[in-house]
Amino acid sequence: MSARTKKYDEEPVFYCKKCMSLAILNVDNYNYCRDCGSTDVDVCMIDEWEDKYETKYGYKYLHKK
Repeated sequence: MSARTKKYDEEPVFYCKKCMSLAILNVDNYNYCRDCGSTDVDVCMIDEWEDKYETKYGYKYLHKK
């Protein structure tokens, strides 16, 4: 893993708790999901998000080599 990748992995991500999308938009300090429109947004580390995604959908979203 490169230093650059590690740096990005240490940044928290915002995600939609309804559909698990990472496509979160912020308008006037109001977060919502671009994909489903939900406002139920949370934040966690990318590894934790991937575990939650796999639990919900049964497969990993990110494919690491």
